[in-house]
Amino acid sequence: MGEKLLSMPAGDLLHAFGTGGHKPGSGSAAAHMGNLAAQLTSNVIDLTELYKKRSLTYQAHLKQLRSHLSILRSRIIPELEHYTEEDSRQFDKVIKSRKSRDDEKDAKLKEIKSGIAEGELRVATELPIQIARYCYNVGRMAADVFDYGYTRARGESAEGIIFASAAMLSCLSIIELNLQTLPVTEWTDNIRKQKDKLYEQQAELEKMSKERHAQLKKEADEHYRYQCLVAEYRAGNLGDKIRTDEQLENLVRNLQVQLWNNKKKIWKK
Repeated sequence: MGEKLLSMPAGDLLHAFGTGGHKPGSGSAAAHMGNLAAQLTSNVIDLTELYKKRSLTYQAHLKQLRSHLSILRSRIIPELEHYTEEDSRQFDKVIKSRKSRDDEKDAKLKEIKSGIAEGELRVATELPIQIARYCYNVGRMAADVFDYGYTRARGESAEGIIFASAAMLSCLSIIELNLQTLPVTEWTDNIRKQKDKLYEQQAELEKMSKERHAQLKKEADEHYRYQCLVAEYRAGNLGDKIRTDEQLENLVRNLQVQLWNNKKKIWKK
């Protein structure tokens, strides 16, 4: 596969991931997922810029969001694009070095080639660590964009957090798998320390994702209850249910409470 992965049509790229070959593999998929998270987050920042006059909240945080956008587009997205390609190339080296080792009959040469294969696998293990670090930064930015960016596009910023978190977990899976076939050395001890930190960061993103999903669910549930209430009052005939002053008082008080609770929905400005 000589063609660059990101130059392929989307359908062809998806097909390439499922053809049964070793490239592109899970590392490239994780980098691509992180890139998608970054692109979605960038899009919401662009929309926030477009609708900045609608909300003082947007204007108050626009400087921070613009800074995120600059970092995403100038550094993080290009790096994740690079790692999408590089992980595929590097794992190809791993597979070829293993095959050369396994095919070697001479004991001394086999030992040398075994060392080469281990070296290539170490490089292939370091790549997902870098990918995961970038994905963590994307997820943190996506959380800011969810909180302060264009509210009508929070589905995309929520996806940014979810995809970044999933990409990090994918990278950690790759690292764990590779460590199972590598001897314990100072290098592996260092990798283990780095991956432990990545586990903490991935859990942080997962928590952020669940909190913001819960917020969206709460708002949707409140909207449902409000619409049900509106439908009840619009239907009329509520007077037919009133038999006492207390029932009338409760009816009016409930209406006042609901109007107050939904004042931003009714009177948007």
